[in-house]
Amino acid sequence: MIAPLVAVCLLIQPSLSAQDAKEGKSKKGKNKEANFDKEVNQAKTSDAYLKLLNEPGNQPESTLQIGAALFAGLSKSKDASFFDLSNDNTFVSLCQENSMLCTGGPMLGSISQSGVKVWVRTLLPGKVEVRVDADGKTATFGPVTTSAEGDLRAVVPVTGMKPGKEYPYKVFVDGRDAFPDRKFTFRTVPGGKADVTVAFGCDFHKAGAANMKQT
Repeated sequence: MIAPLVAVCLLIQPSLSAQDAKEGKSKKGKNKEANFDKEVNQAKTSDAYLKLLNEPGNQPESTLQIGAALFAGLSKSKDASFFDLSNDNTFVSLCQENSMLCTGGPMLGSISQSGVKVWVRTLLPGKVEVRVDADGKTATFGPVTTSAEGDLRAVVPVTGMKPGKEYPYKVFVDGRDAFPDRKFTFRTVPGGKADVTVAFGCDFHKAGAANMKQT
């Protein structure tokens, strides 16, 4: 008789008005937001953030140290920037000890039949070049100088490539290979009609690294 009783209870339950439903949805949203804020605040006051950073548990100690310094630096103020971090001795020293010249990138954008734009963020203000292996010859693009005004971001346009070809490239900061142990390539858009695959990505850490109140 359990099932019929449940059915009866559902039938005699008064229906929610549109206003009640709206208020219930709003309350649910506020509770969800409050729980998220609580989780973020816990990350700021405990090792929860580093646990997120360490998923699935195999990050080297140096990565965790840099992550902790990054989080601490960006949590000082809602207006904290990566340029501010470039004046943080602890963060900069940890990055330099691990041969890090960039804190972000490279990422590709504006891909066309003849080129692409390469985005990076440098650890310190500097000059960024992109060197492309094009038909056995090295083509150099840039330099683009990073500064406080752009929060140490650089976007380097690469042009003059052929349609539908894959090109290896390297990123240099002040003449030094920023990623000596990594291999990067980009592929230009083919000429004429072609099948295209679109992929979406995002930061998978719930708390992120910056102050959550930052707008």
